[in-house]
Amino acid sequence: MNMIHKLFLITCATLSVALSEISDTVKPGDTFNKILLRHHISRQSINQVNAEIHNLTPLSKLAPGDTVKFKHDEHSRKLMSCAIYSSKPYILNNYGQSYRIHPLSSNDNVTIITTHTQDKTHNKHWSIAQRACQQAFPGKQGVIQAAFTNDRLNSLKLIQDDQVRYAFINHQANTFVDENLKTIVPIFSRTPTNFTRISSPFNPNRLHPISKKVKPHNGVDLAAPINTPIWAAASGVVTHKSSDTGYGNMLIIKHDNGIETYYAHMNKFHRNIDVGTKVSAFETIGYVGSTGHSTGPHLHFEARHQNIAYDPLTIQIPLKTKEKVVATFYF
Repeated sequence: MNMIHKLFLITCATLSVALSEISDTVKPGDTFNKILLRHHISRQSINQVNAEIHNLTPLSKLAPGDTVKFKHDEHSRKLMSCAIYSSKPYILNNYGQSYRIHPLSSNDNVTIITTHTQDKTHNKHWSIAQRACQQAFPGKQGVIQAAFTNDRLNSLKLIQDDQVRYAFINHQANTFVDENLKTIVPIFSRTPTNFTRISSPFNPNRLHPISKKVKPHNGVDLAAPINTPIWAAASGVVTHKSSDTGYGNMLIIKHDNGIETYYAHMNKFHRNIDVGTKVSAFETIGYVGSTGHSTGPHLHFEARHQNIAYDPLTIQIPLKTKEKVVATFYF
């Protein structure tokens, strides 16, 4: 199996917890307890795992050569998670008052990237996870882990002092759900790119900068450098793709809740994006540009319902509650 599992830690705001990752190889005679003791994991965490061992039977089946990667709080040495890579890889997660085990995906394209600071190599992932974090955990502070499959964000984990919160993306219903599969909030990225400023807000009475005539500005302009990735505000289907209007390179995505989102002035489209393509929330669909009638590089982003334009920063998003909840546990 050629799974690539890396860890991607980012902050939603100010860090209140510092995590460290340790990797070890199971040696002959090793038990899970011995490995934790070897790396000075807190006695409280060890006792908690032991008290729940009847629900954590895979931990008693470690084999020499298995790889163990676990994360702990640098200060308290509390065990936060542990991934075990064996013939059937799985992950042990801390859910505050208990530990649970989930199998790891065998999808070779699953990557979970880890860093304490912004890694420019993964700037696209960093930006997406920051925006998703702000939506799933509004006003919360702590350490965030984010799991991706290719460009598709699957799950978030917020570690805040002794509290652990989860937000898994239910792509079918465009919602964030918690570890009990209870809906948290609907998904809608109101600023779907890593912008530097709003260069022009939603304004029905705007004076057009080129024609100098009063013309409604039906969206928001998000200024950003050329080729900054743009992602889908929510899951949906591409219903329009064009390059021959004042909008330049433009996509329209229709979402199940009846909302349509417009992405204009792109420098280029992401590969394999065409009319009929199904896209997931936070999936990359194109790159910031200045095509069409534009005064500089930016994303013009619109949200419409029944062809009426609404301010994407304030539009109310309906919540679908009857969809089957599907969540993948990567943490």
